[in-house]
Amino acid sequence: MNRINSYDISKLSFHDIKELEENYISQVKNKNIKKLDIKINGNDLLINIEPYYLKSDKWDELNNILKIKKVNFWFRDDDVGFANEKLKEMLCFFNKKSINLLLAAIPSKVDVFTKETLSKFNNYLIGQHGYSHKNYSDVESAEFTIDRDTLIVKNEIKLGNKILEKLFGEKYIKVFIPPWFEIDDNTHKTIKELKYFALSNYWSNNKNKFGMNEINCQVDLINWENAWTFGGEDFVLNQLIKEISSCNDDYINIGILLHHERMGKIAYQFLERFLNFIEGKANIVDFNTLLNNIEDRND
Repeated sequence: MNRINSYDISKLSFHDIKELEENYISQVKNKNIKKLDIKINGNDLLINIEPYYLKSDKWDELNNILKIKKVNFWFRDDDVGFANEKLKEMLCFFNKKSINLLLAAIPSKVDVFTKETLSKFNNYLIGQHGYSHKNYSDVESAEFTIDRDTLIVKNEIKLGNKILEKLFGEKYIKVFIPPWFEIDDNTHKTIKELKYFALSNYWSNNKNKFGMNEINCQVDLINWENAWTFGGEDFVLNQLIKEISSCNDDYINIGILLHHERMGKIAYQFLERFLNFIEGKANIVDFNTLLNNIEDRND
């Protein structure tokens, strides 16, 4: 999955900015893209991609599954520390729905401006999204790789935890969310040693081989293989149908992954329709409820 790590142009070289520009300009010819805007506002590079809204015939199939499966949906937004105005837009949307989000905050990127944006809302909790969201791998993008010095990684994670505790206080919960969904065995051991409550990644929910509970997302609104924007109704509904159908738990917890900086009008139109659709058919829960349920089962 190809992701952009930063839109803060004060920290990018000319080559980085040129590569970023070329990546997005190439999307103009993409048949799924209706509109693309690139603007500079201070140090922020603002990119808006609007796909065509492709409607799906999968809603009836999802409806039939929800008749026989008990499902809890919850929402996580990754990469907090970038694009504060887009983050504000997302929090406004979910606040009107009385829905709480788990926000995956990058410790080295969040600042007083992030705190100011969040201070206007109460419908969120903060988790730790690595430390810098910097790629250290030549293969799959990853901040935490097996060849990194374990002590350096440990100190970064401890520093990240300290930053988030100081900045967000009680809104911060000690949950670790690895960038790009990649985490090596040594880092697994480190976060367990540092007594993180849980790991939130992007796979099935489980207790991993290191004895840590994982409360993961399984469905992504963004198609990272094609234009890095909302993938369309079919793209999301197919994921939902597959994940719910393949799970036989009494209650199925499905995490829906968001990226505020990649969300546009079309994505919010889908979310509006989806939330209206599942009303009375499924539950919406917050991350703290899921975490408490796990802790109760472990007692």
